[in-house]
Amino acid sequence: MAIIMKAVIPVAGIGSRLLPLTKTTPKSLINIAGKPMLTWLIEELKKLNIKEIVFITGHLETKIKKFVKENHPEIKATYITQKERKGTAHAISLTKKSIKEPFLIVFNDTIFKGSLKKVLQAKTNIIGVSPTNDPTRFGIVETKGKKIVKMIEKPEIPPTNLAIIGIYYIKDYKPLFDSIEELIKKGLKSKGEYQLTDALQMMIEKGAKFEYFQIDEWLDCGQLGTILETNKRLITPTKKSFPNVEINQPAFIAENVTIKNSVIGPNATINKECAITDSKVSNTILHEGAEVNKAILNNCLIGKKAKISGDHEGIIVEDKGERS
Repeated sequence: MAIIMKAVIPVAGIGSRLLPLTKTTPKSLINIAGKPMLTWLIEELKKLNIKEIVFITGHLETKIKKFVKENHPEIKATYITQKERKGTAHAISLTKKSIKEPFLIVFNDTIFKGSLKKVLQAKTNIIGVSPTNDPTRFGIVETKGKKIVKMIEKPEIPPTNLAIIGIYYIKDYKPLFDSIEELIKKGLKSKGEYQLTDALQMMIEKGAKFEYFQIDEWLDCGQLGTILETNKRLITPTKKSFPNVEINQPAFIAENVTIKNSVIGPNATINKECAITDSKVSNTILHEGAEVNKAILNNCLIGKKAKISGDHEGIIVEDKGERS
């Protein structure tokens, strides 16, 4: 029997670690290796015959809705607005009326590789985890055999390095919403917010069973360094060439791009209508219409129609921003 269910994707956050770009571009629409994060995610979910995606929107929600309508008209999309950002558990609580069956939660700053079909056939709740070098940034699990025995949100002293990667199959959906309701009613916050990790831990304490799985590949997109690492992993070599331009592969170069007297790559993503002159661009993402003139860019994230000159390392530039 085909797997048919709902997926919930929270996209309400401001993306504070990617400011100032996320003032005008939703984090989920940041382009990585030629595709917005959200497209990478939707393409994986479509393989699962997901019947509906529920987007929890907030910051720049009009842009999210427009993007999905124009680029993914084939999916049934429902939108729920999180008017106040009170945390991940609060965001999921807003979907209660929409969820009447086991469902999938996928956070928008996760790109994953590997089939989830077996996961969605699980007989219990199951959560994706992966070893991480920085466990203080994530929810962390303690395990016993295949079972999760404890979850902790961003611990100061992590008991393990197994991070929750933002993929959750929730079989016991009613107990989840009951736990979130209790969490909010009692004002139980971590890091100043109502955390999904804490609601899941409450479920465990009440007897709910959770197992874990490891995906083939987990690509984190939560901050500049991890976005550029993910871009490096996903980028495929371009077949384009330009006179008097050296291309160090891999490099993604979209259509309608102008490049003169420059060195591109490695690991450069150049999106459509960008113009680059007398410059070196490596380990960098340029969004649509960016102009780079007499510049050296490395490890940078540049917004749409930004104008850049001079030498820069590790900068984030907003849409229509200027740096020299």
